[in-house]
Amino acid sequence: MTLRLRDVEIENVNHYPGTVVEDLRLALRGGVLVVPDPKRPSFFDVYADHQRFYIDVLGDGQRVILLSAWTTVH
Repeated sequence: MTLRLRDVEIENVNHYPGTVVEDLRLALRGGVLVVPDPKRPSFFDVYADHQRFYIDVLGDGQRVILLSAWTTVH
């Protein structure tokens, strides 16, 4: 499934570098492949180029909590 969030506030609770947060923001703005967490509604794995994120989308999609981020190797 594709998720697109244009004007989203990202809460960086684990203090990732600003570049990581900006990469997530750009991915969400452009539309990105996400996989819902089957055990937690509103939680998603986000697949963006060589990065993955685990997020919680709050309420109407105007706020996202960035819970985890890592680089993938292809």
